[in-house]
This record gives sequence, C-alpha cells and structure tokens, in this order.
Amino acid sequence: MDLIHYTKSEVRIEYPVKVSQQLQGYFDYLIESQNNLLIIEAKQEDLNYGMTQLVAEMITLVQFKNKPELSPFIRAVTTENI
Repeated sequence: MDLIHYTKSEVRIEYPVKVSQQLQGYFDYLIESQNNLLIIEAKQEDLNYGMTQLVAEMITLVQFKNKPELSPFIRAVTTENI
C-alpha cells in the first residue's frame, strides 16, 4: 500500500487482457504509474511455471499497450514462501 501511495500508481488485480486467441489471460497484479510498470505473477510453489507465464504476459502486455517497448518494465514471480 505504501508503494501505491508514494508512486501514485494504479493497481489492477486479476486484470484481463486479450490481444489474440493465443495471447490472452489475466495479470495477477498490474501496478502502473505514469513512468513505471510492475507485473507480479503469484504462483503456489512453482517458480518455473510462474516464469513461463510471466514471459507470456510481458509479450501480451507490449502488444496490448501497442508499444514496441515498455521501459522501465519491472516484473516478478512470487510464491507464498519465495
């Protein structure tokens, strides 16, 4: 909540995106300020699957926002313990 307050960010939880039939889904957490973007993929004890899903979400987001690059573009995968 402090991050959101100090950066004046918008937070979207379970945010749906669809670019095509292959590139669609939900971001667990999408935190966006005017100059920064943070995507958090929350997985239960499966970091490998979480990383794969996060990469697909990054590709989808770049196409969804219709920008060749999003910078700075911060991303993270988390579990309950890591």
